[in-house]
Amino acid sequence: MLASGVDLKTVSTMLGHSQIGLTADTYANVLPSLQREAAGKMDAILAAPTTPADSSKTGVKTGVDGTSSPSAAQKWGRL
Repeated sequence: MLASGVDLKTVSTMLGHSQIGLTADTYANVLPSLQREAAGKMDAILAAPTTPADSSKTGVKTGVDGTSSPSAAQKWGRL
């Protein structure tokens, strides 16, 4: 189950182990390969180029262009 991507807590519960450490200790031989796989996924995430969110799609105004910055009155709750 661990090698298939099921998280350790779920495996522990399904096996009826009282402590997650028992599961981890018992199946420690599986965990290094899962850690390598997770590290590879993190490498891919960190290597992926990022682009700013397009506010026209998200509805979030970033204030980058200055059009969505609140006025001083709005900022201080005077409107």
